Amino acid sequence: MFKSLGVWWRLLTDGFSVDELNRRPAPEVWSALEYALHSAFVLPLLREAIEVMLTRDRARVRDPWPALDIEDATRPQILDPVPLVEDLDREAAAFARLVDTRTTGWDHLGLVDNGTWWQAEATLLHAVHDTTHHLLDVREGLRPPR
Repeated sequence: MFKSLGVWWRLLTDGFSVDELNRRPAPEVWSALEYALHSAFVLPLLREAIEVMLTRDRARVRDPWPALDIEDATRPQILDPVPLVEDLDREAAAFARLVDTRTTGWDHLGLVDNGTWWQAEATLLHAVHDTTHHLLDVREGLRPPR
């Protein structure tokens, strides 16, 4: 899945203008490129947390979900799709390398700053869910109104 993520984003955004990709379908819904930015931002944070857990069971891990400034999160961003999709592709490839090279430790736990225990494999599955779900969000947002 991670090896294909960049390709999927390129296919999904191909043929749309920068304006269309930055347009929010509704004020409270991110644009296609804001979803891409979120995915590109979260992937390395989740990967880092997994790497720590795989290295040492019951390790302390940095919270991969930093607090967002709501005002910034609700202000539309103007983003360039080319470097953004390249960033997403690079981060997904790094995630794929981690998954391809690590065969043990997936049952290890990590303690997040807020006191929550996460399992390495569950965190991996969350990364898969999060990034693929946002592809569906984007597809729906780019669909022409009926």
